[in-house]
Amino acid sequence: MELSIDQVNEMIAPRFPGMVGVRFTELAPGRSVCELTVRGQLHNPAGVLHGGVHYTLADTGMAMALWPMLDADLPFTTIEIKMSYFKAVTGGTLVCTTTVVNKGRRIAFLESEIRDGARIVAKASGTYYIAAP
Repeated sequence: MELSIDQVNEMIAPRFPGMVGVRFTELAPGRSVCELTVRGQLHNPAGVLHGGVHYTLADTGMAMALWPMLDADLPFTTIEIKMSYFKAVTGGTLVCTTTVVNKGRRIAFLESEIRDGARIVAKASGTYYIAAP
């Protein structure tokens, strides 16, 4: 299924990823790039970006990289995502680049890298289940 960047951004705007500020800048089968501007409401009580924001970027980026590789309306879901956090983030814009590493009939494996400018602040790997038609 092929959607434009505008269509994807409109689709996620009223949902959780859109509420935290995720927006896509690149989409292709097997690859996506999304970004988010860090703001104070997304900080944890210690004053740094909440780890769930990184996770949301990775999970949403993974879904949008995998979706165009599937037959129309074929359901899929996250099995697991492993996050590794490297640097604390207090401001700026995060960019999450995701690639599909391997897609089988029922299981896909993806990787995301989250950057704050030149700094890698987190990485994620995820496994997704692709349901039978």
